[in-house]
Amino acid sequence: MKTTFNSSLKAFTLCAGFFSLVACREKSVTKPGRLIPDIDNIHTFGLNESFFTPNLAVTQYDSLITNDSTYFYAGIGKISDDPFFGSSESGLFVQFIPSISFTQFPTDVVVDSASICLPYVSNVYGDTSRTASNVINLSVYRVTDDNFKRGTGLPYYAFTDFTHNTTPIGGGSFDYKSTFDTIRTPIDTIAGQMRIPLNQSFINELVTADTSKYSSTAAFLSFVKGFYIAPTPGSSPLQRRVSYVSLNGNTTNTTARIDFYVHNTTTGSPRKITFPFNYTNCAFSNRIVRNRLSTTSDKYVGSTNATTRDSIIIQGYPGFYSEITIKNIDQIPPSVINKAELILTCMPLGLDNYYTGPTQLVPMGVNPDGTRYTLADLLTNAGSPSANGYTFVDGKPRDVTINGTKYTQYSINFPRELQLALNAGKKELKLRISSSTATIGAYRMVAGGLNGAADTKLRLDVIYTKTN
Repeated sequence: MKTTFNSSLKAFTLCAGFFSLVACREKSVTKPGRLIPDIDNIHTFGLNESFFTPNLAVTQYDSLITNDSTYFYAGIGKISDDPFFGSSESGLFVQFIPSISFTQFPTDVVVDSASICLPYVSNVYGDTSRTASNVINLSVYRVTDDNFKRGTGLPYYAFTDFTHNTTPIGGGSFDYKSTFDTIRTPIDTIAGQMRIPLNQSFINELVTADTSKYSSTAAFLSFVKGFYIAPTPGSSPLQRRVSYVSLNGNTTNTTARIDFYVHNTTTGSPRKITFPFNYTNCAFSNRIVRNRLSTTSDKYVGSTNATTRDSIIIQGYPGFYSEITIKNIDQIPPSVINKAELILTCMPLGLDNYYTGPTQLVPMGVNPDGTRYTLADLLTNAGSPSANGYTFVDGKPRDVTINGTKYTQYSINFPRELQLALNAGKKELKLRISSSTATIGAYRMVAGGLNGAADTKLRLDVIYTKTN
């Protein structure tokens, strides 16, 4: 089964108020009342990729910030066997704190169990089959690093690691079905939770701690600096899933937390004590470790070989983006650009039913100094982001059949950007194409480059009308 994705999880910067182009050469609608004119080779002409002689480049990017204080989501799990991109592990560094009024565990209760509870969101990357073997095995480790804390002003990247004990203080196995399961406890009913049991020895340490450890938030975070939740090393069976969780919710059960289930020693009545994630005081970071050694994707990094570079390689950050340099723009006469469309056709990589392509490609312009900018097609005429920009630019996957074989294809429309480049007398235009970061670490694709089969190689279609 395929990866699932909730497109509302994180808003994109959306731009340019136009209708989507229909992917045909002659009569595509650009906005109400206007059609792309027919190519007559008198006033209106068509060009393709052979005219622009594009250059392709693939670059690895690992500097993804994962402690964004406006985006409290994280991926946890493991991809063991992507045949092209290799393996990947996603873990979560996180802190929890007791409420301000909490001073110590009551002496008249016994703690029966405690679990870290992480509310699932609907995003899942990888295997979504409801089979007993589709599990991710996780362990919980105690953070010992004083540098892991909220309010430092420092970015925590996907590669950032914090020192932690190597002996687990909790753990468990989680199948895909648990994403939807409803759990009944002695005092409540909870749905859609990743509940990771903590070891009794660690629970006892918290229960027997004196009041000084709970005297303030700072005192508690000095006592328990945080947790690292990560795939269990060397565990089996083969793991093929990253599940996504939310940290900051509107209610207790939609917020990440530690739940302690206790009972009164006299009455036996059950009770729950909660240490929640508090976004004001608690640090978090999503660590993602890629292992591409000896994989096909590793050959693309920094390659100068024309054959090796002749592909569009994209992997959700930390991963790969591709750049396309479109040349000979100054050879187009003064014109109105009616259409400029890139068409990318994805090649089969193996296990594509698990490891799917991006749900949204994100194109950006690249200046000669390497700085990036938003494409004109994603902006209003006033230069501000347009709510309908991606409706026009597109970049979403669609299924196509070519010579009886099914492919995934992407279209990127950028006539306004090409028009600006032409008007400015530029010789070339560089576009960077990456995957949306709404689902951290997910999605990958390889699209045909400039060579290969005519029906699946990179296509660049431009239609222009001369102005004199």
